[in-house]
Amino acid sequence: MPLLTTEIICERELMRCTSATAQIMGRGLHVNLDTYEVVEWGKTRIVFVDTAPTCANYVFTIDFPTKAVSGLRKKKPSGPSVPANCNTLDKELRLSLRTGFNVSQSLKDEALPWFGHLAVSPLKLFRRAQ
Repeated sequence: MPLLTTEIICERELMRCTSATAQIMGRGLHVNLDTYEVVEWGKTRIVFVDTAPTCANYVFTIDFPTKAVSGLRKKKPSGPSVPANCNTLDKELRLSLRTGFNVSQSLKDEALPWFGHLAVSPLKLFRRAQ
């Protein structure tokens, strides 16, 4: 799995958010910088959009009370400007920005068979007791 970090900075005066992502894959560093239009800036949340992708539109929400960032990818309607390979996308996809180590641990836990959970349970109890 690649090492990846993302930082999002929003500027109220310009009504835009900038997302910077750095990713280490193999022997290379890949950096991506994107700017998005803010469509709502409220007391409890910021909503920004990305309509540039060919197949889908994205709506992202930064929620201040929960300190969470979520997104929604909606497939664009079929038409002459939308390539045929876009049909393979789900109609909607829900996204969330999460800590990579938590995601990695969650995937490992999900992959562990039921008897594996029984085997590691005593180790987890031992770690908590320390």
